[in-house]
Amino acid sequence: MKKIIGLLFVLMMFVAMPAPAQVPTPQTSTFTAQNFSGILREDQGYVNAIFNLNRELTGTTLVLCNRVLDGGYCTSPQEFREQEVPLPSVNAGNLRWLSIPIVREGWDQRVSLYQIKGGSVERLAMLSLNPNDNFNLVVAAYEQQLPASNPFQTTSTVLKIIGGAFDPYQPATIFAGNEQIRLEPISPPFREGGNVSVRESVIKMDNSVLDRLPPTYPLTICQYGACQTVTVKHIQTQTGSGGGRG
Repeated sequence: MKKIIGLLFVLMMFVAMPAPAQVPTPQTSTFTAQNFSGILREDQGYVNAIFNLNRELTGTTLVLCNRVLDGGYCTSPQEFREQEVPLPSVNAGNLRWLSIPIVREGWDQRVSLYQIKGGSVERLAMLSLNPNDNFNLVVAAYEQQLPASNPFQTTSTVLKIIGGAFDPYQPATIFAGNEQIRLEPISPPFREGGNVSVRESVIKMDNSVLDRLPPTYPLTICQYGACQTVTVKHIQTQTGSGGGRG
């Protein structure tokens, strides 16, 4: 059965990929497509690829694949043609989805999103469903209100991301629920200095995004080719934005 599943996986990958492209070998530390504006997130038995259709994705084909042990399966290729003119702003009505089911009781599942363009194949993101994998991008995250520096300013809300390997000064994609957050770090770069410690990254958040968030939302971070999700509690204030520890 494993050999049959593996053969089907290879055949589907070759059908989806133009010659002379070969079946890609995912590497968890490789992240080649810096312009990918999306994430992979697990939800109710599926892994969803959620992304904004930006200009870099036009003329490309995306395939979502679930590797199970030494086999697996893929979605049908989805092509974004040149005549699809995406809007330049984030989440301006151009959010797209791809979904693939999770295999119940399946072992060693890793879902990868591949881009096919110009005869080459790139892996855009990967999400491991293997509990033994520990990518440790983020340990936890919470919102915090910063007091106004003078009476003429209002308070502001920031997102604090605790621990893990996340580096806010390296390319990354962050989604709060279905809202993409612009990566604007306001904390200084982290320096280990030979000591093991927990870093805390502070990210600026726009009030327009905060006003659309539910009381609790999944926060997904994709960096270094891997994605991880934590839950954040969002507490509304009288002005419509704000937060607290989750």
